[in-house]
Amino acid sequence: MPHTNVDLQGPTGRLEARLDEVSAPRGTAVLCHPHPQYGGNMHDSVLTSAAAAMLAAGLNCLRFNFRGVGNSDGGHDEGNGEVEDVLAAMAFAREQQSGDPLWLLGYSFGARMAWAAASQQPPHGLILIAPPLGLMDFSGTLPPQVGVHVLLGDRDDFAPVASVRPWAEALQQPAAVHVLDGADHFFHGQGEALEDTVKAVLVSG
Repeated sequence: MPHTNVDLQGPTGRLEARLDEVSAPRGTAVLCHPHPQYGGNMHDSVLTSAAAAMLAAGLNCLRFNFRGVGNSDGGHDEGNGEVEDVLAAMAFAREQQSGDPLWLLGYSFGARMAWAAASQQPPHGLILIAPPLGLMDFSGTLPPQVGVHVLLGDRDDFAPVASVRPWAEALQQPAAVHVLDGADHFFHGQGEALEDTVKAVLVSG
């Protein structure tokens, strides 16, 4: 499918981004990558699998590099300014899509950024992949109209099922939890299973 390299206007300047488009989109998804200080960027394999699922479901996909990553301006801000980067990406997506549903997806560090951004600018649906609850703050609530889905592996040491499931079920609008058998935090060898799970979420949501 065709894609376009785009420059978003973020709070600290340019945000490097990639927009993949389908011929007759029924919405757009914004994808947030894992931790910048551990090699995370918009080309992460987990985001690639998620994007493939979303494109197959008829959604345009916008991936971007947080500040200080790749050709994005600025520097790492300990997860504070990065939330503003997500909001800038969401604003761009909404300008492009003319009112169609907006999905927001984040993986690991990106899940925390997506969670925080969703509380300020609620998307149609929110997908959190391997949210590291023990390492980052996932407190607060979202508007009840936001559909929340959590994807994780049963061998994830950073997002253990025993911690994530009770948190997800205790939310004001309980999140649907999807557990991939045999998957760790990095979903090694689980790309196809991850893609299938994201497709199932989009069908249900």
